[in-house]
Amino acid sequence: MKKVEILSPVGGMHVLNAAIEGGADAVYLGGKQFGARNYADNFDLEEMKSVILKCHLYGIKVYVTLNTSIYEREVSSFMEYVDFLCSNGVDALIMQDLGMIDLVHKTYPSLELHGSTQMHIHTLEGALFAKRIGLKRIVLARETSISVICEIKKKVDIEIEVFVHGALCMSYSGQCLMSYLTHGRSGNRGTCSQCCRLPYQVDGDSLYILSMKDLCTLEHLDKLVALGIDSFKIEGRMKSPEYVYLTTFLYQKYTKQYQETGMLFVDKQDLIDLQKIFSRSFTPGYMFEKNYENITNDYRGNHMGIPIGKVVNVKNRIFIKLSASVRQGDAIRILHSKRDVGGYLNYIYKKENLVKEAKAGDVISIPYMAGVSVLDEVLKTVDISLQKHLQKIIENRKRKVVLKGTLWIQIGEPISFTLFDGKSKVQVQSSYLVQKASNAPLTKQRIEMQMKKLGDSVFSLEELDINMEESIFIPIHVLNELRREATLKLEEKRCEGKVYEKKNYFLEVPFFPQEKTKSIVLLDDSFFDEVLKENFSNIYFEEYDQYQKWQQYSNVGFRLPRIEPPFYAASSFLVGEVGSILRGKCSTDYSFNVFNSYTVALLHSMGVGKVTLSIELSEEDIKELIEKYRLRYHKNPSLSFFLYGRVEAMVMKMDFLKKYQKDSIEIIDSYNHSFLLKKKDYYTVLYDKTVRNLKASSYYALGILDVCFFVSNKNEWDFLKKNLKFIGE
Repeated sequence: MKKVEILSPVGGMHVLNAAIEGGADAVYLGGKQFGARNYADNFDLEEMKSVILKCHLYGIKVYVTLNTSIYEREVSSFMEYVDFLCSNGVDALIMQDLGMIDLVHKTYPSLELHGSTQMHIHTLEGALFAKRIGLKRIVLARETSISVICEIKKKVDIEIEVFVHGALCMSYSGQCLMSYLTHGRSGNRGTCSQCCRLPYQVDGDSLYILSMKDLCTLEHLDKLVALGIDSFKIEGRMKSPEYVYLTTFLYQKYTKQYQETGMLFVDKQDLIDLQKIFSRSFTPGYMFEKNYENITNDYRGNHMGIPIGKVVNVKNRIFIKLSASVRQGDAIRILHSKRDVGGYLNYIYKKENLVKEAKAGDVISIPYMAGVSVLDEVLKTVDISLQKHLQKIIENRKRKVVLKGTLWIQIGEPISFTLFDGKSKVQVQSSYLVQKASNAPLTKQRIEMQMKKLGDSVFSLEELDINMEESIFIPIHVLNELRREATLKLEEKRCEGKVYEKKNYFLEVPFFPQEKTKSIVLLDDSFFDEVLKENFSNIYFEEYDQYQKWQQYSNVGFRLPRIEPPFYAASSFLVGEVGSILRGKCSTDYSFNVFNSYTVALLHSMGVGKVTLSIELSEEDIKELIEKYRLRYHKNPSLSFFLYGRVEAMVMKMDFLKKYQKDSIEIIDSYNHSFLLKKKDYYTVLYDKTVRNLKASSYYALGILDVCFFVSNKNEWDFLKKNLKFIGE
């Protein structure tokens, strides 16, 4: 059975040793730009060099995240960074921008590229598309079902990586514009504000309605291993060293347990420790959870730790009846209806005596804090004993690369010493010629002890085969020098980076006539006769039965769902996810997050007609994109831009409104920005309540050929019809 890779997050230099000591097979990390976690510490160029060298010394692969959408103006610096990473032997790049994937793959054909979860790959078609554009591995969307994973493994020769632990997004990755719409901080650009973790007003109640529980699949690793998944990914580039160590260690421990024994027995204390280190309460996620309503946690949006008791009295101090132990230095949070309070336990009283610890069943008191009531639940959010224990393990740095060695010692000959690490072998010889001992000869035991003295190096010489004559004499400094020379040579060999041949980028794109057009997407066909009179070049229906009703018109097409799109038949499609491109005549929706001319060119070369640009692009961005496209490919692109309608801020797999027994609800954030949650078949869409309304003339002037309108109901159509000349001209 092939070993499953345990892939650990490293958000900064202070976390690297935690991943190493935890037993990571590979790490993923980002530089100071182009990564989807801009607020992690990340790594500058010199740090990146040292990280790659250190990881390779331990036999750990390094995957660098370049998984943001790239503006046209950034392409040059982006490729300079790729050049730097290739020259320093990076093992793979994790990417989402389609144009940059194509550019890097054509420039460095032998460089391993992994499709980020931001690519929203969750179908067999998506995997086939990824293979076609040169990806070696895909990081599947967290919502991908086990049956789809099985199908991909059977039908596509591509590596599969899945998230097994950590934070979940409410929206499908790469399909969320909420942070951009509310705070101008783009999730596609690595600056997500995590607004889904905040409370929202819902029918008069303040709830963390969009906050997900954390993923934990430790008890399901047997099923995941059986699927043939290549890499288990742990989320957490913003997390602590203790979190990274513990999650890495436990997923390595239990994956190895199952692969070696065929059985999986997870110690409950390990699950409790995972909760202590960080959790918003756990869920096995979409792969295993059948009741999707249990995946969310509308109770709180941050670390919950473990429950340790309830408040039983509030006087001059707060009295707590414990259900679990506490000790001085732990941190607690008391959950109150209006505002949580908490802090570190510097003072713990039992009766009137200060104590350092207390156990389950004890009643303790702590200094008074305002805003606490009887029966409030108490959580432990920091376990100081666990923290110190993990810190000590990380600091001890006991991980070693196990070596086998062979010594050949013959009188009158140089000493030959070979080291083997399981993959690489080095051999060194002494300049000293072995002499016959005149009195006390060296024993095998003495030689072995000396050769195994590897000190603070990453190596441990576990087996040493010594072939020697009797009664020999060798000065100890000769053995020491031989050992140092061999280990240094092996270090150099292990740190040798991969060499990537660089080639020239080229792509042939089709010709498009320069005709200005208008397209419209309809959810409601009750006013179709009116729409038909307005000479739209394309009319897309979101409901398939409505498309079938009007498909006799040559300009009518179907807008495929972004989520697990069924195999509908249509004359033309508007598609919102990568796999659907393979279905035939299509144009792409704004959900493709198209930021640069390379992406436009790739899509055109694959048969896409109109490419809708990202709504995050300014007029200046669009102007530069078109200019660079014309300059590079000597042709004009066929572009569309979304002018009017409600933006789909999130697309969610679950039937989110089932528990509210409604088809739609409105939610409002603390800035009074409102959104509409609406049921769509088997999933839910979160719409921006504000209707987008832009004028077409300036976009036509830039070189956009098509402008697009999204209309959900008759009221929106009446407004659009009334202003169509103003908006559309």
